[in-house]
Amino acid sequence: MLLPLFAALLGSVPPPPPVAVASDGVDTRGLIDFEAEGYSCEGTAVTPVRKAAILPIAMRPEVSLERDSQVQTVGFAIDAQGRTISIRLPDGTYGDDIAPALAATRFAAGTPRQACTARIVARYYPHDQIPRALAARYWTIPTRDRPRLETHALIAGPDGNCEKEPPRWLVRAQPDFDRVPVDPGALDFVAMTYSVDSAGRPRDIEARFTSGNAAFTQVGKRVMAQWRFQPGEARAGCAYGYWSAPRSPLPPPPLDPGPMKKECPDLHFAYMPELGPYFPRAFSQRSIEGIALLRFSVAPWGQIGDVEVVESQPAEAFGEAAMLLLPRARLDRSDAPRVGCTATIRFSVPKRSRDTKG
Repeated sequence: MLLPLFAALLGSVPPPPPVAVASDGVDTRGLIDFEAEGYSCEGTAVTPVRKAAILPIAMRPEVSLERDSQVQTVGFAIDAQGRTISIRLPDGTYGDDIAPALAATRFAAGTPRQACTARIVARYYPHDQIPRALAARYWTIPTRDRPRLETHALIAGPDGNCEKEPPRWLVRAQPDFDRVPVDPGALDFVAMTYSVDSAGRPRDIEARFTSGNAAFTQVGKRVMAQWRFQPGEARAGCAYGYWSAPRSPLPPPPLDPGPMKKECPDLHFAYMPELGPYFPRAFSQRSIEGIALLRFSVAPWGQIGDVEVVESQPAEAFGEAAMLLLPRARLDRSDAPRVGCTATIRFSVPKRSRDTKG
């Protein structure tokens, strides 16, 4: 039985968050950057044709001591189309975007490959040593419960009066990124710096840091030039950014559970909880869909138990999510217990509004 999932997806292209400073005047959190330093399949090195950058996370210095330089080895496979599948994280993995970024990474098409690994190295940067490009990626692309760090000066530069005395905007145009090609699973962004003249017009717009999508960057700069601010004192050292998740979702690869005897008659669910809250959020942000096949038993009164994952794609996260969801469902009553039941749960991204959000 295929169960469609409609999950809320983060809106695209919201404005970057305002700069926040800790109560003592200095936010001491730095950033952990995750870098995939090597891929191999059955001991042979492989090189991706498209590599998705992993989103950084904020971390306090006292916690970073055990995280800095830590290596996480992530298991996966590659199908005939070059897509990463069967992604498995090691115990104790941290970094919510590691598996989704690997799911968005692509290798050359050809013979399927098994027993693949990605070597992910974590590097901690104190708040006063964060590389500007890393700060821009963190600042521009929002994630859930993301602490807001004092990164504006890293992006726009230390000189200028725009941060302390921001100009009041009168016209704020928003780009139509629907027309810009985006790779499946990619999170495109552009972080721009600019100044404002006394007439309230943006000047000297520069795309300092981008995800590498030239068309996306061009649209962002063109729309930024259409902004208008309250005339008055000129401003320098301003920064703004756009980001967008893919408009078209990346569907899950097909399941391949192999021969499996179906010992349970057709199922009729008397109750199925709302599925949206169970969608792995980091995959939802990248519009990456998933699927899971579960085996379970059912008591005569309809309660579900003995749930196990037969297979999930493209990552084990979707199987884990389905394991949380299914026991909360209920089936119709029956005269006897049922065993060997199976259900396929599909995590689908809902159709999104064509309106650009800001």
